[in-house]
Amino acid sequence: MKSALLRRLASLALLLALVGMFSQQSAFADTVTVNPVPFHRFIVSNQNLGHFLSANFSEGQGYPYNYASQPFPYQAEIVVCPSGYNPQAGQGLVALHRWQVDQRPRIYYYYSTYYTSHGSDYHYQGIAGYVKPAGSGAGTTPLNFWYSQSYGYYFTLDGEYPPGYTFSYHGVPFNLLQGGSYVCETPPDPCEGLEEERDYCWMNGGNWNNYNCTCSYYNECPPWQICYLQ
Repeated sequence: MKSALLRRLASLALLLALVGMFSQQSAFADTVTVNPVPFHRFIVSNQNLGHFLSANFSEGQGYPYNYASQPFPYQAEIVVCPSGYNPQAGQGLVALHRWQVDQRPRIYYYYSTYYTSHGSDYHYQGIAGYVKPAGSGAGTTPLNFWYSQSYGYYFTLDGEYPPGYTFSYHGVPFNLLQGGSYVCETPPDPCEGLEEERDYCWMNGGNWNNYNCTCSYYNECPPWQICYLQ
């Protein structure tokens, strides 16, 4: 019986050592460095001079859009994190939300760093990427908003102006980026500080609960307890 107990304690020590090694390795796997990518500008149609903006060039020229490209005259970029990642805090980045506004016969697009509920004709299309707040200065470029009751929103960089006089100036809600590099990371761990306990739970057939950060076992004697041997 003593030898069985010693074997069990030795196995437990080995498992804890492996968990520590895996935890150290995984600590470096939840961040990635990305560079900003061009924010492409498209004319919605020849008749409707509103703009569509996307970090994905194929989205603007493919189905269902097929919009005409109108490139920005100089560097204007946006950060796009890989799926499942968000910008690391402290970099000054804010999410840019996109809506398609369906007021047929006109359809136009609205962008904002604030997510809020709009009218039923506003259809939310998710986060277009990450930008800097207005007035961010070096390494950014202001994006000017213009609005027309006939055509929707028209977006320009400094030195550009919309065609005609139907557009009214709506200011600079945010700045686009000009180069640099940024860090994206996976969302915060809901059980931060309990990584070893969670890994040990999984490795021993337990069921980990991320809501209350506890482990439950299907048998009456979990591996971390010393039970009487039959």
